[in-house]
Amino acid sequence: MKILVIRFTSMGDVVIATSLFSFLKKIHPVSQIHFLTDASYAELFKDDPRLTGVMGAKKNNEQEVLRQTSAIPWDAVIDLQHNKRSFRVKKKLVFTATPGIFRKQYRSGCSSC
Repeated sequence: MKILVIRFTSMGDVVIATSLFSFLKKIHPVSQIHFLTDASYAELFKDDPRLTGVMGAKKNNEQEVLRQTSAIPWDAVIDLQHNKRSFRVKKKLVFTATPGIFRKQYRSGCSSC
């Protein structure tokens, strides 16, 4: 199973998002997990043993990373960013079947949030 996890910014959110890698490896032990993040954070994860690959994209210049990601048939995409930037990437991806896309949920109607 080839899984792409997307989280571009902010550094704290990017680091916290990596806890997902262990969970994914636990439920899909032979999966190939790729992490797409901002170019300034990619180096932090290059030696992470849970990952098959790390890709860094410069803001407003995702062309290089799009060439890499669009060539891979993905089984699942976990978009933890859910913004225009991640949407631009997702619409160029190829899926092996019906895409398994996770979308970040937002709370609504909470007056104290």
